[in-house]
This record gives sequence, C-alpha cells and structure tokens, in this order.
Amino acid sequence: MKKRKYYSTKNKRNKKRNRLFLTYKFRIYPTAEQQQKMNLWFFILRRNFRLLVDWLHYLYRKKKKDIYRTFDQFAKKYLLEHNPLCDLIPSEVIDWQVKEFRSQISKYIKPSSCISYRKYRSFVFPAIRYLDIHKRNSRFVDINFPMLGRIKTRFHRQLKCKTIVNVKFTKISKHWYIHILCSVKPSHKNNAVGSVGVDIGIKNLITTSDGKVFKPFVPDIRLLVKIKKLEKQLMRKSPGSSNYIKLKEKIMKLRCKIYNAEVDYYHKITASLVNKNKKILLEHLNIAEMGNRSSAIRQLIQRRRWHLLLHHIEYKSVRDNCQLVWVDPAYTTQLCSMCGAKVYKRLSDRIHICPFCGLEIDRDFNAAINIRQRGIFGNI
Repeated sequence: MKKRKYYSTKNKRNKKRNRLFLTYKFRIYPTAEQQQKMNLWFFILRRNFRLLVDWLHYLYRKKKKDIYRTFDQFAKKYLLEHNPLCDLIPSEVIDWQVKEFRSQISKYIKPSSCISYRKYRSFVFPAIRYLDIHKRNSRFVDINFPMLGRIKTRFHRQLKCKTIVNVKFTKISKHWYIHILCSVKPSHKNNAVGSVGVDIGIKNLITTSDGKVFKPFVPDIRLLVKIKKLEKQLMRKSPGSSNYIKLKEKIMKLRCKIYNAEVDYYHKITASLVNKNKKILLEHLNIAEMGNRSSAIRQLIQRRRWHLLLHHIEYKSVRDNCQLVWVDPAYTTQLCSMCGAKVYKRLSDRIHICPFCGLEIDRDFNAAINIRQRGIFGNI
C-alpha cells in the first residue's frame, strides 16, 4: 500500500495563492411578475432535463461510439429544436444546464442508468461579470439582471472582490436568494501569534491544545417541538391539497431556521480559531472510511457536519493568511502526550489515564496536544 502524504495547505495552494473564490448570499424580494418568470424558467429547465435524459437513452440504444462527443456538439441544438420554450430563457442559463448535466453523466459507463431526477430550484447566470447596483436606502439596493429587470435586494454586507464569476438564484420555501461567486485576493496580513492543535470529535465538537472546548450545536427545542407537531398534522392531510402544501412550507421554513443557526455557530467557531492563531494543526481524517465502520458512527458524523466545519476552517485560513497543516491521525488518541506510551482506550473511555507517568486528562485534550506536537516536531 502507498503511504498517504500529509501536507500543509500553504504549500498546496502556492501556485493558486492569488485566486480564492468566495460566495456572498443575499436575500432578494422579486415582484409577482418576476417570480412568475423565474418559476417558468424552473419549469423549462425541468423539461430540458427530461429531454436530455431521453436523448441519452436513445444514443445508448443506438450504441453510438462517441456518446459524449455527440452530446457536447449537439445538446444545446437538440434542446432548442425540441423545446420551443427555450426562447423565453437566457441562452447562458441553458449553457450552464448542459455543462452541469455533462459533468453529472461523465462518471458513469452507462450514463443514462444512474441519473437522478432534478427538481431545479436554482439556476446560474454564468456570464455576469459586474453588477448594475442602484442604491435604495442604507439596507436595500436594486440590482439589474438580464431579462428580469431590477430586483430589490437586502445588501447586508459589501462585496470585497476583484471580479464576479457567476450569480446563482435559489428558491427555499417562499424565499428567494442570490449567491454571488467572487474571485477574492487573499490577505497577507495576520497579526496572530502561536499555533494550536485541533481535535474534532463527536461528544465535543472541537477540543484545542490550549484547553478550549466547543460543544456541538444544539437546536432550539421549541422549534423541534413545532416541527414534530406539524409533521403529525401533515400525515393526516391528503398529498397535493392546499393544506398539505401550506404545512410542508411551514416545516421547511422552520428547518431552514435551524440550519441557518447551525451555520452561523460554525462560522463563529472557525473565525475565532483562525483569527487567534498563526498556525492550525488538524488531523487528516478519512470521513467516508470512518462512516463505513458502523451506521451509528456515520449518523453521528453527519449530525455534527464535520465536512462543513473543515470547509470553513480551510477557506478562512487561506483568506486570512493562516497556515493550515494536516497531520497523520494514527494513534493520536491512544498515545500519552507526556511520555509517549501507547494506552489502549475504547470509545466509551473519556479520560486518559497513563499507567507509566500517571497523567490523567480528558482524552480529546490529550489528542489535541498530540496533534500539535506531531505537526510541529514531526512523528511522536
């Protein structure tokens, strides 16, 4: 077996240091006419998706040699011929749909067999390079978009970016949002001093080598009780009725509220780690492999959203010039941080007690110290 390489993101991103992509999310308030037009675009995109799937089935049955080459050359032309409603939607959006569909089928040998149905609650304007902004007041602005006109937007923060890559429109419940993908120049100033080892766990979300502990996010109990009551009412309604749709939208709204609170909590944790340290040392965990061990561990990892936490730490460290070092995770929990002896522990053993040197500390704190020592001084 090949040994896994552990590296620093500072070395990894050396060539692409001048390019960093960030997404800014803003809520928009389109008029009834604009909403009707965007809902029509969603309908056209869904119809296009079905047409592309049927065409792919046809190409596969005919046993064409170069399915992908045929698809790349004639996909857009095929949609324009078979769906006359495509004239009502910008051509850039159709280009984005074809490109996204192509990336979805490229990983399958038999492409048409594994494609899941898309509801299309979002679309992308890939050709927008600048925003035509008209200020309303201190909180709201009007942004002009092609074929949609001016849309009222809650502009709660300024865009600190060099260029705009694309703009994505999404609909969540009854609310509309835009996601502006920007190319940002990373900061070269970081006044923080020191390094910290970070252990990510299930009972404690984050334990640092300097003794700080961040507990997992706990949603508001009142919201969970409301969702449970509404789901019971939903079971009594007939699917497709107006009451069923209203209850479903209420449940979705409450779940979005919980998710937004959780993301906000993760932003605050990761920002405090990056702003107070010059170097962050993390375990290079194979989360997919850990989840395959048992379904219970997989569910706990999904609830804690480790992937989201690591993503926030990684992009903020690049943005704020903080060095992020990945460390070999082998035996960081079992080894004693004082004498280096291996002490076997089960998952239920929460205290590290070393029989050789007598050290008695929390197991996550012990692992965080080992991660820091391994990242700075090499293997321990």
